[in-house]
Amino acid sequence: FTGDALTALASIGGSEAESFIVGFAMNKENSSFDRNVAIELIAKKGKEGVNALIPLLINDNDSVRATVVKILGESGGLEAIKELEKLKSDDCEAIAKLSEKAIKKIMLRTGK
Repeated sequence: FTGDALTALASIGGSEAESFIVGFAMNKENSSFDRNVAIELIAKKGKEGVNALIPLLINDNDSVRATVVKILGESGGLEAIKELEKLKSDDCEAIAKLSEKAIKKIMLRTGK
């Protein structure tokens, strides 16, 4: 139900809707599933949306961080690399590996 409501809100659009969805994704009280739905919706907004996800890299939920790292790898710009570099030594081995892959994808995509 929550995912459907977030999707409907995203389709309405506007800065207030986007701010709510970003806030929802950052709220630790929401389920990982619902937060990941919000993250995917933010990512669909293009580069601006993807950049809005960078603060979620410090989230304590591995699922949320993994989703953000994957999206940054697919769509993020060079500005994401600095934060992804920090995750290469993450306590969660899967996050560390995903971060390395994401950095490589960004470098290949941007030609750096």
